[in-house]
Amino acid sequence: MYKRMSQASRKGRIFDDVLRHAKLWAEKQTLPSDKFEKKRAKPVKQQGLF
Repeated sequence: MYKRMSQASRKGRIFDDVLRHAKLWAEKQTLPSDKFEKKRAKPVKQQGLF
């Protein structure tokens, strides 16, 4: 993709386009179980000193 683009429409646009395509590709490569992170455990309430 980077080699196909001969000229950018604005400065840094090529990088933005390539980064966007890379993110979309990476999103499609994840397994369904990887999409949802484990829920954080609720913090345990500490008892007072006295």
